[in-house]
Amino acid sequence: MCLDVFAVDGESSERNCSYQDLLNHLNLTKNKELFSMIRPVKHYKTPTMVTLDVLLYAILDVNEKDQQLVPYIWLDMWWNNEFISWEPQEFCGIEKVSLPADLFWKPDITIEEMTEKDKAPPSPYLVVTNNGTIEMTNDQVIISTCRMHVYKFPFDIQSCNLSFKSVVHSDEEILLEQHQNSSKITESTKKLMRTQYEWLFMNMKVDKKIDNNFNFSQSTVIYTVSISDT
Repeated sequence: MCLDVFAVDGESSERNCSYQDLLNHLNLTKNKELFSMIRPVKHYKTPTMVTLDVLLYAILDVNEKDQQLVPYIWLDMWWNNEFISWEPQEFCGIEKVSLPADLFWKPDITIEEMTEKDKAPPSPYLVVTNNGTIEMTNDQVIISTCRMHVYKFPFDIQSCNLSFKSVVHSDEEILLEQHQNSSKITESTKKLMRTQYEWLFMNMKVDKKIDNNFNFSQSTVIYTVSISDT
């Protein structure tokens, strides 16, 4: 709890609040295992809804011979931690705080088509809001497989998938949802795009489905990037 600071003449001045007050309230300084070791739900049958927002920042390479696409993406993820909440008015209006990512449980989301992990380290921080929503933002260079159809050259249009899913969690534990629809993602990507190699970005479509492999069901969000040979 924040404390009021009083001037010498007895009149109340601005409250003195710190992020440390908030951490003490959440018990993060003493019991971080509560937040980092388990999926943050109060009942184990409650699935964690993870919202994705993927934008294409650049097309770094397209290798038709090796059937590879190398995009540079911006990835935002949101989910809820049911053990975290506070009243902003009790902490001078603080509604969110940036904290080290390793303090918290994070969804184990991978890209199915990825053949090589990004060598850049992930962001060391994430944003925690007063209602328990946690946001993590990362930029990644993805080396991914793409089944390309070269017989249409020179009128070459290719579509490559980036399929996001959990590594070990079923759809009873993690459900994925897209933040924007296909038209919004396409519009945002066209504004954001910096370089396109020798290809022209056309659009990006998003869809979600439940994959069932060997009687194991998983929630999947698929972003399909369509490009044209310039």
